[in-house]
Amino acid sequence: MAERACIQAFQKYDMDVSGKMNFSELKSMLTDLNQGEVPDDAEVQVLERGQILMRNHATTVFIGRDS
Repeated sequence: MAERACIQAFQKYDMDVSGKMNFSELKSMLTDLNQGEVPDDAEVQVLERGQILMRNHATTVFIGRDS
């Protein structure tokens, strides 16, 4: 259940359906998670550079810079 909810939340912000979160998509998600307070670009870049990886059986989703 938690895995499915996580995937649905990711898909909500992956507006271009690329399977990756670009800077603006990540910033939008972080803003919502932070109760509307917009994070500094530097904060978003730290996460973006981290290339956070989320796995779902056959699906791998990367959050970060496009290759």
